[in-house]
Parts: sequence; C-alpha cells; structure tokens
Amino acid sequence: MFAMLYVIVDTNWLLLAFFALMFDLPRYTFSLLSWSLVGIFRNSRPGDRRVQAAVSVIIPTFNGGSGLAPTIASLR
Repeated sequence: MFAMLYVIVDTNWLLLAFFALMFDLPRYTFSLLSWSLVGIFRNSRPGDRRVQAAVSVIIPTFNGGSGLAPTIASLR
C-alpha cells in the first residue's frame, strides 16, 4: 500500500497532464465530432421519410378484468 503512495508522490504531474491531454482529449473529441457529422449528414438526405414507430405497453394485472377496459381506453 505504501509503495503505491510513493509512486503517486514521485509522479511528474506535468508529464501526467501532458499524456492525459495527448491521448484522452483527442479520443473524446474525435468521437463527438464523428457522431455529430453522422447526425448532420443523416438528416440532410433528400427524400428521407420518417417512420411511424409503434409502442408496446405492458399492463400488469391480477384479477383486474373490470378495470382493464378503462385502462386501455385511457392509453389510447
């Protein structure tokens, strides 16, 4: 346990910050940029139609036959 503490104390913080900026920042920046470009070009295609999506609803009941019809009516 103390060996890890000595490694942390002896760490060159400037070098650690440099490597964090060198490797981590571009990774997140490029992935965000690529997803943004995909979203822009996907929505700008001519003739692209929107699809009506269906929704499934699960209604758990136990001996609830009398209240099932009003529940389905309110969901519609």
